[in-house]
Order: sequence, then structure tokens, then C-alpha cells
Amino acid sequence: MKILIITPYFAPAWAYGGPPKINYDIAIELVSRGIYVEVWTTDALDEHSNPNKLEALNGIIVRRFPNFSNYLAWKHKIFLPFSLGRYASSHIKPFDFVFITDLRDYLNPVISSLCIKNQIPYSISAYGQIPYDFSPKSILKKIYDYIYGCKVTRNAKFLFGQTDNEIRMYQKYYKSKNKQLKILPLAVNYKDYINLPTKTSFRKKYNIDNSDKVILFVGRINYLKGIDITVDILSKITKIIKNTKFVIVGRDDNYLAKLKDIISKHKLSNHIIFTGPLYGTNNYSAYIESDLFVFTPRFAEETSMAALASLSLGTPVVTVKESQIPYLEDYQAGIEIDPSKKNSYQEIIRLLCNNKLLKNMKKNSVRLIREKYDIPKIVDLLLNYIKYDQQ
Repeated sequence: MKILIITPYFAPAWAYGGPPKINYDIAIELVSRGIYVEVWTTDALDEHSNPNKLEALNGIIVRRFPNFSNYLAWKHKIFLPFSLGRYASSHIKPFDFVFITDLRDYLNPVISSLCIKNQIPYSISAYGQIPYDFSPKSILKKIYDYIYGCKVTRNAKFLFGQTDNEIRMYQKYYKSKNKQLKILPLAVNYKDYINLPTKTSFRKKYNIDNSDKVILFVGRINYLKGIDITVDILSKITKIIKNTKFVIVGRDDNYLAKLKDIISKHKLSNHIIFTGPLYGTNNYSAYIESDLFVFTPRFAEETSMAALASLSLGTPVVTVKESQIPYLEDYQAGIEIDPSKKNSYQEIIRLLCNNKLLKNMKKNSVRLIREKYDIPKIVDLLLNYIKYDQQ
């Protein structure tokens, strides 16, 4: 079997968040099973472009095509690799299946049209991008959907959703057929999180006392991530647990100045630590030495990859309905709260004050990842979908 992965960003473009890591882990697992995998992507890396246009990356053939503007890619996530479309028209035919990631991208209508022309089945993985948000960019999303989105999704063999909620959104936004809709949870390569040092120096580096309670956020510092909602919750928690710290790991996405103003108004500057961005294993110690990972986005984006990393490293998660983690409460590995309720912060206080409960939740966090989210299980599911369809 030959599988082609189409994605706007790929390893080692870790600065773009979870999708590059997910796609890389899926590709590695497929290759380990004897499947030929090519990835066609852009040269997006971070604020710079990747000079390696063609490489064999642990058995994966990666072809990177230059973006029209790396500034547009980095600042606005607008990827325009025009040469990729030209290359695809004469090189896509040998593939048996095309796995397309991200929902609204220049590549999607180009590649999907070629798949239809060559009778190659393809899938779409939205990665939490279906609903429109509150930004001006939503206008562009609606225009894209009107011109391209409905056609791209309508002709997909599979529309993969992380959660039941994302499946419902495919139906709401694109009137998708039930036979297209399949659950494919986010994947975590648990092997990345084993045999790690039990002692780290994160608290020492940032002058956090061992007795302090630490709440962690990892991600882009963006209005949509709802970090200010967590700050508001923190303002209530610190009245009860005065030695609580909120550590924010991530790069500024045009919101840091506003967030600092909010923190100042709450008089919480002494309780909050900004580390800047930390990628890969560099942020593991932050997870390991925190008591809770808290994520309260104000907009639906489904399962957080950072939250799954936290669980993999044994740190329980507090989340909201906008970022669901299937099985989280079933496994007692964390809780889902409703920040609109005045007493929601009391649930976090209950966890922080109960060391025995936190210890049990840490064990449950790892068990949840191993049993429900580990990469071999997710690839099993993906291949079952593909192979069953080809029989």
C-alpha cells in the first residue's frame, strides 16, 4: 500500500503546534508496518523556512514545496505552495490513499480534484478547525467553504473527527453523509514519554518553591485560547490557596500585551510565570513538575494535543466542553468544568488540596493514554477504515 499525506506543515515544524507531531507519528507508525509513505508539504518551519526540500526522514519521503510567503504562513497560517499543485498533477496517480490534514487550505481543493480525477480515495482530518471563530478571518473561512469546502468534504471517502462533537459539526457545517463520518482520536506516541528522568529542574529554574501549587498552560498566547479565563479562575483560587502559580508556556500570538494588562488588573503578576515557547522535550519538565494542566478555550477546538502530552507525562487535566477529551472523567484522569458557573473554581481547589487524589489521577492519566490514545491503536483504527473500504 502507498499512502500520501498532504499537510501544510510537517516535522520538524513543531512551532506550528500539535498537527505536525501527530502527522509525523502516524507516518512513522505506517512505515514501521511496511507501508510506503510520502508527505507533500510546505517549507514552513517557524519564522524561517526549511531549506531541506527533499529528504528521507526515518523512512518517510518528505517533499517540501516553497510557500509564496513564509510571513503569511507564520503570522496568519496562510500556506501557498503553488509548485506543489503542479507537481501533484503528474505524480499522484501511484498512491492508493491520500490522507489530507487541516480543513481549509489551498492544497485541499487542488489535491481532492486530482484524487477524484484519478479515482483515489481521500480523507479529511479537520483537527478542530470546523467552526467559525470571532476573528475577521472567519469571513475568509466562510468564503472558502462556499467556494471549496463543501465540495472537498462532499467527495471525501472519510471525514475523520476527534470526538462525537466534531462529527456533529461536519454534519452541521457541511451536511456530511453518515457513511463518511468516522471517529479517529488524536494520537500520542507514548514511547516518547517513557524512560524520562524522574527529577527535573523546572521549578528551580523559575524560582518556584516545591510547596507551591502549579497550574500549567502550553500553547499559543492567543485570545481564542481563553488564557484570560484561566487567569480569572486563578484570581479566585489564590484567595484560598495563596501559593498557587500559573505557568504559561508558549509564543505570543498577538495577545501577550493584552493578557498582561488583565493579569495586572487582577493583581496576579506575582502568581504568573511566562517561559516563552518550549518545544519537544524541553517542555516535558514543565508538565512533570506541575500539579494540573488547565485549558479553558473560549472557542471549540476539540482535543488539545498539549493536554494529551500532559496526561502522557502523568499530569491530570482540567478542561472545558470546547476542548473535550473523550474518556477523561471515565478514567478519573481529570475533570471538565464550566467556567460560566461561579463555583467552577472550587473543583480545581478540591483537586489541588487533595494530594492523594492527585496522585491517583496521575496514574490514571498515563493509563488513559496507553489504552485509548497511543499511536499504534490509532493507526490500527485508520488502517481498518482504509482496508475495509478497499475490500
